[in-house]
Amino acid sequence: MKNTKVICEKCNGVVESGEDLVTTTLFLPVVAYHEDCFVDHLKGSRGFILSGVPINGLYSNITTILCVILAIISLVFFESMAILFFASLIPIAYRLYSYFIYERPLKNLDNH
Repeated sequence: MKNTKVICEKCNGVVESGEDLVTTTLFLPVVAYHEDCFVDHLKGSRGFILSGVPINGLYSNITTILCVILAIISLVFFESMAILFFASLIPIAYRLYSYFIYERPLKNLDNH
């Protein structure tokens, strides 16, 4: 696998390990931060553009699991409410994108 670098959105430094990585949304795209950069500069900045909640954190993992359950339930019991199914796919897609683009390359670096 190629050596993929994860760059912090705030300081433009390279995030060296998965333990120091925080991903969040900045309007629509998923962006990466060092944990310190996220805490110092962005933690209190909530609103439409910046969610303030890490995508790779415990809260988002629980939300993703609940959305998977909601998607399955909406397909089985509420066929006429397709919007519920598609709305539940949005957090799942963000979590998967964060994992494959940012977290997985750092896990491969940590294992070497």
